[in-house]
Amino acid sequence: MKIFVIIVVLLMALAGLYYRGEKSVHIEKDIAASPKEVWKVLINTEAYADWNTVIKPLSGTVMEGQKLNPNYSPLN
Repeated sequence: MKIFVIIVVLLMALAGLYYRGEKSVHIEKDIAASPKEVWKVLINTEAYADWNTVIKPLSGTVMEGQKLNPNYSPLN
């Protein structure tokens, strides 16, 4: 559950920067999970609505070299 909270916070920060007109951001955070576990959560775009209130839906192909197209929802 901790990993989901951290990812949500990072995504909310990205959304805030997006709304301010910023086009890039660099955030580092140690997550108490293996890279494989984190990647599994991030590539499961169909489950984003279960834990992510900012980016939905996410379109595109999760594959190296491909682009993802996030649709941002307003923060309540």
